[in-house]
Amino acid sequence: MFQIMLIDDNPDHADLAADCLSACGADINVGCYAGAETALEALAERSTTSAQLPDLILLDINLPGLSGFDVLRSVKTDTRLCRIPTIMLSSSADPNDILRACKHHANSYITKSADFTRWEAALRAICDYWRHHDRAYDLKAISA
Repeated sequence: MFQIMLIDDNPDHADLAADCLSACGADINVGCYAGAETALEALAERSTTSAQLPDLILLDINLPGLSGFDVLRSVKTDTRLCRIPTIMLSSSADPNDILRACKHHANSYITKSADFTRWEAALRAICDYWRHHDRAYDLKAISA
C-alpha cells in the first residue's frame, strides 16, 4: 500500500486532492490532516511503532498554528522521517516561499492551480512520479 499523508487545512482542497490521488490506484491510501500538530503527532506515533510511515507527504504552507514550513523542518531534521519525500503545495508562487521551502529540503514545490483540470493533472503526475519513477523509494525497504 502506498501511503500518502496530505496536510491541508482547507477541507475543499483536501477532499479534492484526496479524491484525485485515491483514483490513481487501488493501492493508494490518503490520510488527511487539517493541522500541523495532528500530523506531527501521527508521524511521531508511527515512527516509534510498527505502523507504516507515509511514502509521501503533501504539505500546504499556510496552516493554523504551526506552518507548513514548521512541519517541513521537523520532518527533514528527524532521522526517522527525513527520507520521506515532502512536497510543498501552495497557492503562493512567491519566490521567497519557494526559496524557503528549498532551504528546508522540500523535495518539490507545486503551486496549486485554480484550474481544476490542471490541478488534477499535477496531482496525478506527483503520485505517478513518486510511486513509479523515483528509485530512492526502492531503498526504503533495504535501509529499514
